[in-house]
Amino acid sequence: MGFFDRIDRHAELFQRMARTSGTDIGDALLDGRLNAHELPGALLRCTACTSVEECRHWLETHESGEPPAYCRNRDLLARLAG
Repeated sequence: MGFFDRIDRHAELFQRMARTSGTDIGDALLDGRLNAHELPGALLRCTACTSVEECRHWLETHESGEPPAYCRNRDLLARLAG
């Protein structure tokens, strides 16, 4: 899998995890809870995750809730949701 395909895949997972945990990334950027410099770091953290299949399964089985413990963006998403 190429680099940009991997970024796209993880961007989708990150967006879904954000929505599931109660955060709209676009709104967070607009209202200043997330600055534009934090977003690339969050995506890179996600691409380094070794729990991709677990993440997909978790997202398929949860409509809402805090990200699982293995989520590399758990603290960021908790801050954005809170």
